[in-house]
Amino acid sequence: MVIGEYRTQTNLLLSIHIIFFNEKETQTSSTVEVEAKASGDNNNEFTSLSALRIGKGVHCHAVVSGFGLDTYVQAAFVIFYSKCGDMGAARQVFDRMPEKSIVAWNSLVSGFEKNGLTEEGIRVFYQMRESGLEPDSTTFVSVLSAFAQTGAISLGSWVHQYIVCEGLDLNVKLGTALINLYSRCGDVGKAREVFDKMKETNVAVWTAMISAYETHGYGKEAV
Repeated sequence: MVIGEYRTQTNLLLSIHIIFFNEKETQTSSTVEVEAKASGDNNNEFTSLSALRIGKGVHCHAVVSGFGLDTYVQAAFVIFYSKCGDMGAARQVFDRMPEKSIVAWNSLVSGFEKNGLTEEGIRVFYQMRESGLEPDSTTFVSVLSAFAQTGAISLGSWVHQYIVCEGLDLNVKLGTALINLYSRCGDVGKAREVFDKMKETNVAVWTAMISAYETHGYGKEAV
């Protein structure tokens, strides 16, 4: 059974699917999938507040139906609440998870960062490290943005060194995050060093590098 598809105004498209499988008149669950995607459609039927209310209703339904302790389901709701800007609810779901996956950790770090709670995002990043779970590229994209906003270049440099030592792929998102960090902290040379070492670039990468030059008065290099 699939329940609902709800669209939100203000750049949110929320699709909530609850899947049940019946076997010999006994209901068993497979997954509860919550997907929140960006949408530019301003003619959507519901406002973001309505989407949050609907999502909370589905969350309650999932808990009552016995799906609430499923790790995948919990991570999905951390993502949902984060995208809706309700970091209190996202944190509450996260804290109740008996096993916290890398997806859940990343979603919480990203949620705090994107909702302007950068220091809390950094705090969660350190908690993740203390838990023994190693961060991945997705983690670093969010935490580098948080470091950039707080001007923590030494911490950003540590992340950069970690990425190099661990041999992580310097993909476009990670590279852009590093360029933005160094640019924000005034180290255009380091930003260019990251740019030159990237195997793949796109418009976002080039824009970040050009912006770094322009911001710090290197108009000739930007051209």
